[in-house]
Amino acid sequence: MSNQWFVKIDGKAQGPLNELQIRKLMKMGRIEPDTEVRPESGGAWMTAAEAIQILDQGTNTIDPIEALIDNVLGTSTPTPPTTLSDQDFSQNSPSDSETPAKKASVTPPIPQVPTASVPQPVRNQLPKWSGIAKDDVPKYGELETYGWLSAILGVLIMVSSIMISFAEANNERATQGSVFVILLFGFLQAVAFLTASALIRGFRHGLQDLRKITICAEHTAKRA
Repeated sequence: MSNQWFVKIDGKAQGPLNELQIRKLMKMGRIEPDTEVRPESGGAWMTAAEAIQILDQGTNTIDPIEALIDNVLGTSTPTPPTTLSDQDFSQNSPSDSETPAKKASVTPPIPQVPTASVPQPVRNQLPKWSGIAKDDVPKYGELETYGWLSAILGVLIMVSSIMISFAEANNERATQGSVFVILLFGFLQAVAFLTASALIRGFRHGLQDLRKITICAEHTAKRA
C-alpha cells in the first residue's frame, strides 16, 4: 500500500503527505475524521478515519516477530522534529533593525563608589598673615644711640678745640696755622661722626626691609 496520501481540503487536493503527517494533523485537528483522502498511487477517495483503519490493519499484518518486539519494548511512533517556516521565524525573531536599538537602550550599570574611599586633597593650613613680629626685627637702637653720642662728642671736641685755639691765640703762643689745623680736625671729626650715624640708620632700615621681603617670600612659597 502506498505511504503517500492526498488530502482534499476545500475541494482541492493537497499533498502528498505520509502516514505520520496525516496522524499528526488529525491529532492537531487540522484534518477531521471525515476529511477525504486517497493514496498517491490512485484509487477512490475515502475518509481519513477509514484510511487510518486500513493503515492500522496493514501494520498488524506486516510481521509477527516485529509486532512482538514492538509489544515487548513498547516502541512508539517517533514524532518528526517540528520545523519553523521562514515566515514563522521572521515573526518570532527580532529584526536586525530592532536588535541594535535594544542593545543601545541597555546601559551597563555604573558601580557606586563609596564616598569614604575617595581620597580628599590635603589642604595646607597656613597661619593668617599678621605682619612682622617685633621680636623678628633685629634691634639696632643701641647702634643708633652710639652714633648720636659719637656725633655729640665730635661737636664737643670741635667746640673745645675752638676755645683752646682762641685761648692760645690770646696768649700769643700759637700761630695761625695751628689754629686752622685744630679747627679743621674738629670739623672733620664732627662730619665723620654724623656720617657714621646716618649710615647706621640707613643700614638699620635696609635690614628691616630685607627681613620683610624674606618673610613674604616664605609665606608665598608655603601657599604655593
